[in-house]
Amino acid sequence: MRHIGRLVNSLMIAFEFNVRKAVEAASRFLELAGSPVEIVRLMKLMYLSERKSLELYLQPIFGDAYYSLDHGPIVSRVYNLAKATPSGSASQVALWSDHFEARGFNVVLRQRARAAALSRADLAVIDEVHEQWKAVGTWEMVNRLHQELPEWTDPAGSATPIGIEQLCTALDLGKSEIQTVEEMVQLSSRLSPHA
Repeated sequence: MRHIGRLVNSLMIAFEFNVRKAVEAASRFLELAGSPVEIVRLMKLMYLSERKSLELYLQPIFGDAYYSLDHGPIVSRVYNLAKATPSGSASQVALWSDHFEARGFNVVLRQRARAAALSRADLAVIDEVHEQWKAVGTWEMVNRLHQELPEWTDPAGSATPIGIEQLCTALDLGKSEIQTVEEMVQLSSRLSPHA
């Protein structure tokens, strides 16, 4: 299975997942919020950082596949790593487990991940998202995101993919911006060792 998405007429794109940047982003959120953090909250913060980065820079921070679940949008690869029984490639699980552990419904920071792969812009987005939501309780956050994010749809107990075309539309990106996203994904697919 290819890790990079395919471009089709409807702009169905999946970004290549950068587990190192995902670990650094999650570590930063846990440091800012104070460990532990509820898994559902961390998934929302991670999703919102991806969304904000796409809005500002036309690229995600760590890339992932996005889904609507009953409790709102998630970053699915990070979610799979954060669960009590993580899933992903052996190297991804090992890297995640070096820094985090699941305790009940929480993610606990074991060891801080130094921000080596994240750019200053990435860190600024993460800090902005944290600042925006730090005073909002987890379940209030879930309820607000159901109302505020047009790309989220109620999956009725299932999981519904959030396509990049949905996200681009929700962010009001224009044709030239969408073209830039397409070009970035095409370049990434040519440069990826997984392509």
